Order: sequence, then structure tokens, then C-alpha cells
Amino acid sequence: MKTEAYFIRHCDNETCDLGAFQYTCPHCNKTVSDYEIWWKQDDMWSGTPEVFKCEKCGESLTVEWDKEEYEYWVH
Repeated sequence: MKTEAYFIRHCDNETCDLGAFQYTCPHCNKTVSDYEIWWKQDDMWSGTPEVFKCEKCGESLTVEWDKEEYEYWVH
């Protein structure tokens, strides 16, 4: 099972490089705003999947960028 994820900017200021990675965990179904994954966005854009743990249930998850659909997916 997988769920779509989003990178959400902190504010509309173009010079602001802060934000959150928001996803719904496919295991515990909780919505999470992760502030550490935000810094991995460039790596994922270049094709490197990121493995991390859900902050709510601790389950190991992977996030990938789907270049064809222009979407991030957590599974």
C-alpha cells in the first residue's frame, strides 16, 4: 500500500528554504508533518529514494519521486 506525500513550503517568501514533508502513514493512517525529510527533497528529485520511520508508529517507510506522474509516494 502507498500514499501520496507533499512538500509544503514554510511561507511564500522565495528566499525561505524551510518547510515540511507531509504524508499519511500507510500503516497507522496518521497524518504526519516531518521536518527532517524536507532536506532530502533534492536527493529524491534526482532519483534517490529515502528510507525513514513514521514518527507516530515507528514503521519503516520509503518515499520516492514518480517522475512520470510528478508525485511523491510513501510506501
